[in-house]
Amino acid sequence: MLTENISFLQQARITTAMNQLQRRKFLRTASYRALLFAAIVGGSGCWEVPINEVAPDGSTVPDGGSGDMATGGGDGGGPGAVNWRWESPIPQGNNLRALWGSAGKSADQDDLFMGGEAGTLITGRSTGWKVQRSPGSSSRTILGMTGYLEGSAPQAVAVGMYDLSLLYASGQWSDQSPLIGTGDGQLTSVWASPMAGDFFAVGTTGRVYRVSKAGTKLNFTAEAMGVTTDSLFAVSGTSGPTSPDVYAVGANGRILHRGSDGKWLIEANAMAAQQLNAVWVGSGALAGDVYAAGDGGLIMRKTGGNWSFERPPTTANLTALWGAGDEVYAVGAKGTLLRRKAGAWQLEAAGLTTELLSALWGTDRGTGTNTVYAVGNLGTILRRERDTWSQVSSRVTQASLASVWAASTSEAYAVGSDGLIIKHVGVGAQGTWKIIPNQSMTTLNAVSGYVPTSGDADVWAVGTEGTILHQAGSVWVVEGGVLGVAELTGVWVGSDAVFVVGRGGRIYSKTQGNWNIEMGPMGPPITDDLFAAWGVGSSDSRVVYVAGAKGLVLRRDKAGWTQEASGLTTETLVSLVGTLEEGLTALGNKGTVLKRSSGRWTASSARPLTQTGASGVAACAIQKTGELWGVGTQGVIMRRSGTEWLSETSLTNQPFTSVGCAGPDDIFVVGPSGLILHKY
Repeated sequence: MLTENISFLQQARITTAMNQLQRRKFLRTASYRALLFAAIVGGSGCWEVPINEVAPDGSTVPDGGSGDMATGGGDGGGPGAVNWRWESPIPQGNNLRALWGSAGKSADQDDLFMGGEAGTLITGRSTGWKVQRSPGSSSRTILGMTGYLEGSAPQAVAVGMYDLSLLYASGQWSDQSPLIGTGDGQLTSVWASPMAGDFFAVGTTGRVYRVSKAGTKLNFTAEAMGVTTDSLFAVSGTSGPTSPDVYAVGANGRILHRGSDGKWLIEANAMAAQQLNAVWVGSGALAGDVYAAGDGGLIMRKTGGNWSFERPPTTANLTALWGAGDEVYAVGAKGTLLRRKAGAWQLEAAGLTTELLSALWGTDRGTGTNTVYAVGNLGTILRRERDTWSQVSSRVTQASLASVWAASTSEAYAVGSDGLIIKHVGVGAQGTWKIIPNQSMTTLNAVSGYVPTSGDADVWAVGTEGTILHQAGSVWVVEGGVLGVAELTGVWVGSDAVFVVGRGGRIYSKTQGNWNIEMGPMGPPITDDLFAAWGVGSSDSRVVYVAGAKGLVLRRDKAGWTQEASGLTTETLVSLVGTLEEGLTALGNKGTVLKRSSGRWTASSARPLTQTGASGVAACAIQKTGELWGVGTQGVIMRRSGTEWLSETSLTNQPFTSVGCAGPDDIFVVGPSGLILHKY
């Protein structure tokens, strides 16, 4: 699993790692592109967002627009178009940070609006989703969302990084990002007042805006100027005698209150030092109460004009609040779900998820029961109905996947934590993943195989504690038990041999039915960690390469082991890929690329990695064409065309771990917490 964090709030507390010049250059570029697009089409800067429906089983139903977030977009998106698609999680796997909804007659008729990282926008119901990205968002993270009904038509507003603002009206999103401040801050939260078209938004450096909707435009008016410089992360309110009664909370325990006179004042000054991430203003049975929640399980309550501390049964960072009737709900890190009833906080649904939950919304059914939704990391969507929390989103597995290998377009394998092996059977949309039982509970780091001209693929997996697994018919068996317990990280499978590499320079081979410990080149023993193995040929014509830490590359032929590519790089090499020894490529940290040609290695870099600051983690080759595919951290997907690595449109910025080539235009990518993308 990814380490839990609330990085989106940390990014709002302290502006992102890019320096001021870089930020302004980024924003100018985004603005110029927006203006250029508007000029070309003669529009106003508002774009219709292509939509694809995602059914609960993950299948996509194009409605005529390009595929965008549901299927990769950009090339038609219609039936038969080759696109990237989410296979796990469903409907998608980007971290969700914002949520608002419009109540239906039943839970399955509730219309939800969600936003998150990579500019993700999701609308729909539990019976089917539309996954979108606004062209105006420039993939900026969406941090807050709210809305109201205009008649029966939902009107939603979303805000986010780099002062992003989006408006949903007439069934489409449009970019409304205002020119406020320097443009390098964040709008972190937005709340719709009881007056239609009236909103309040807050952000970094203590900024507060009253926002009014006029037709298809949002107008921002600054308020609370000079009251605080602490970043604000949440805003909520209720109707007042003459104007909305609004609260905002943020860094250093800061609480601001807007009274009926329209003036903002500080409350509970220095009462708490922790960051406050959420605020909710009570109504109904809790009218007059205000709740604020934040880091370390902090919950504060205002009643009768006085603030006090509550005692929830958690120390987890809390990120969102919502309430109705006499109930209040809170969510946060490590899947924390809290409910306050009759004055006492209780934990709910322990173990349902371990993902960070970032946003809440619910509705009072008017029958003494509430339907509540929570969203969070890796596309997690939860629903509480009839006193029970359940998963609305789905995954093949919640385990992190470390490696994927494809035998064909109808057969692929992925491995991960706790001995997990999953197998994909079937072609394209008809394919399904299933968990394969095996004897191991150790983490598996790599899977690979050999496809003979006839018969079943020969598949192997390796992992921690010296684990080597081999698929023998329909079962997986343990091999190499006498070789040791060092962690194994890579495997290559040939027609008559298997080579395995691992930590501390471990190299094992299986030839003629026997396991051997490979000693490496003459001289001092190899102790650097090895991460990749690749080979070609059989018997005396077999050539094998291994690579790893400090730019180490070793070659083995019938004469023994030799070291190559000395001095070209000190970066760790994590993948070896190619269809022939000529043109063999090594991929590594910081965009490092080594290529072997005419017996010599040369160093270069992969632009899709260096442009984003990502590192390469895995690569694969399409045997029929020789085309190479690679993946990296920060959601980088790339393919080599000629001598250049070109970026693919990625559906996420999650850190990928592996890529498997099933055939031309048929690629698998895997990552943390059961993430699976499939291009077909």
